[in-house]
Amino acid sequence: MWDESAETGTTLSRPLDLRTAERIRDIAGVFRASAHLSVDGAAACADEPAVVADALGHLVCGTDVLIECRGGHVQPALVCLAAYLSDVPPDASSEASRQVTVGMPHGIHTRPSAHIALLTRLFDADVTLSKDAGEEVDARSVLDIGCLGAVHGAALRIHATGPDAEEAAATLAGYIAAAEV
Repeated sequence: MWDESAETGTTLSRPLDLRTAERIRDIAGVFRASAHLSVDGAAACADEPAVVADALGHLVCGTDVLIECRGGHVQPALVCLAAYLSDVPPDASSEASRQVTVGMPHGIHTRPSAHIALLTRLFDADVTLSKDAGEEVDARSVLDIGCLGAVHGAALRIHATGPDAEEAAATLAGYIAAAEV
């Protein structure tokens, strides 16, 4: 499990500037993985955000990139990175919501709850989760997330407010919907 490597392709919805490169590093870090990005032979390791911004910063929205993750939990890292890079419109607002179905075979138990809380803390946004239009819980709290009782197939609503609302909602929706985490 700790020496895994996997890759996926995605299309950029944002430029690869220093802020984006730092966020890529941080998302991969939640899963104890290292991310590498490549486009047409040019590659950079996200462990060094300045190198990514220098090497790939010229890329524009709509460019196809290959993301490779190595190390820890590579599948959830890839899912989150692909969602982060491709699912946010360039004119992102300060409020976002997503409806998502839990794809995890064992539902959202302790480890996924911890990953959700860690991912949420990466963004400048207040994020809540709710199940079946019930009470909203703080997505930064492992205990609150666990109390949702979100089993495989449960419908969740992600609601985010703040400057990074779209980014947070897209990244969390990608992770929660993934079956391979």
